[in-house]
Parts: sequence; structure tokens; C-alpha cells
Amino acid sequence: MVSDLVKYWPLLRSGPLAKRLVILHVYMLGSDADYIAHRKLWSFLVDRMTDDLTANGVGRPERWDAQLITYRKGGPSDEVTALLRKTVMEIGGTSR
Repeated sequence: MVSDLVKYWPLLRSGPLAKRLVILHVYMLGSDADYIAHRKLWSFLVDRMTDDLTANGVGRPERWDAQLITYRKGGPSDEVTALLRKTVMEIGGTSR
């Protein structure tokens, strides 16, 4: 949700965190128009955050990242699943 982006922006701006912050938001789409306003606002906010935080020494994707992931009914594609696994592994999680 876009509120998660806004919520973490001031925290990230206060300086680098001990660990990289990754925000993932997953939408299941039934059509290309589903959640279009949310998806456009997400992209807009990520762009503004990237500009602001980079100017304040908190680079993306080195110190933080935000990804909007969409998939169609029937489950996430192999590409989406691979991105989720890669992200979890990068932040020190485990993958099954």
C-alpha cells in the first residue's frame, strides 16, 4: 500500500538503517485497469523518494528498495516467485 512508502520515508531520510529496507507490495490483477490509481501513485512516490533519499545519501537499491509486483489469477508467475525469493535471500531470510 502507498501508505507504507510514506510511513518509511522519514525513517529512511533520517540516515542509513542498520539493515537494508525492502518494501514489496503484491497485487493480483483481474484486468489491466485493476488498482491502476494505486499502482501509478506507488510509482510516483517511489520516484520522488528515490530522488529525495539519494540526495540525502540513502541510495536505492543499496540501502532500500520498493517493488510493486503484479500477477494474474492462478498464482504468481515464475518471475514474481524468483524476485520474492531473491529479495528474501538478500535480507538474510530463508527460502523453501
